[in-house]
Amino acid sequence: GPYAGANVRRSTRKRRATREECVGPTPTLKKRKPAAVVPTPAPSSVAEAILSAALGLRAELDNQSFGAPVTHVYNPLHYAWLAHAWYTRTYGATVRDILVVGMNPGPWGMAQTGVPFGSAPAGEAFLGMPPDTPIGRPAREHAKRPVHGLRCGRAEVSGDRLWNGWARGTHGDAAAFFRRHFVYSYCPLLFLEQS
Repeated sequence: GPYAGANVRRSTRKRRATREECVGPTPTLKKRKPAAVVPTPAPSSVAEAILSAALGLRAELDNQSFGAPVTHVYNPLHYAWLAHAWYTRTYGATVRDILVVGMNPGPWGMAQTGVPFGSAPAGEAFLGMPPDTPIGRPAREHAKRPVHGLRCGRAEVSGDRLWNGWARGTHGDAAAFFRRHFVYSYCPLLFLEQS
């Protein structure tokens, strides 16, 4: 060939040993049982599972009492249950990729509408909540924080930022936003002081 008699330099590097040469043959591992697969609930059962958990939480919270400085505790899972159930069934019917969690209601948000971050103007405008959705009032209402439901003229700042700022700004409408996201509250209670 063309390189016959050519001065070819051979590598002086040593060949690397194989794994078998270093540690012996690969041991045979016992086959493990496959991990239990948690089935994804059918779409209609996801919202019902959320609502069932919310009812359980609501019952547990009924037995709680809070000392000073708390003078009033609102639980919208009682007086705004129908609105909360509408929201959950409408937008929580299937498993989502992203869960946005709020800590607890604000006086002009979920406390008014039963919807996490549910500022009344956003509740109707962005979420499409029917204006005739029945929302009651807490048993013991604070004079400076009355519940007016969807008729509440004040906007919850965090709700307005979430729905009208981020959700609308990045997704355009509720249908597009809720394809991947679901928004819920960790604690449904609003705590108020006397002042």
